[in-house]
Amino acid sequence: MKRAILFFLLLAIALPLFSQVSEHVYEVIITGKSPCSESGAMPAAIEAMHFYIPTGFKRDGKVIQFLKDGETRISINPNAERLWLEGSKCMVRYTVALINPPLKPSIKRQIRVRFTLSELENKGGDYSNSPIMYAVKTGIEKSRLTNGRVWVENISFSKDRFDLLIAFSN
Repeated sequence: MKRAILFFLLLAIALPLFSQVSEHVYEVIITGKSPCSESGAMPAAIEAMHFYIPTGFKRDGKVIQFLKDGETRISINPNAERLWLEGSKCMVRYTVALINPPLKPSIKRQIRVRFTLSELENKGGDYSNSPIMYAVKTGIEKSRLTNGRVWVENISFSKDRFDLLIAFSN
């Protein structure tokens, strides 16, 4: 009986040390060829997946600088799921595993950002290939905060429309 109690106590201590959280990262790919192929893509997805972890930011007018707070091991499944295809453009979704992500701070503010693929393409600018990065930038601009920490709390995609909940803390 004592061994069983000791085993479960050690298990309760060790499990948080090996936690893994799975999330989805989306990327719009424009190849210039038809049909679109997702092979060789992933740079925007790799950059965007860091926003599932609270990330420091500073904003000066329209310029936003992101500050990494540390390293979290990330594993990305290179097999993309194609969700949308239009000629030489397609959107893919990757499954990402965050290994031992840091605890998230308490949320001070949340902003919901919604947009269509067309809006992402027309208004996304440098982030037109990354729905997550576009939503984070838009959330920061809407918040009017000049610094703090930001992360994606929730993301969904349905019928050509993204819906993201962006969280902020000090």
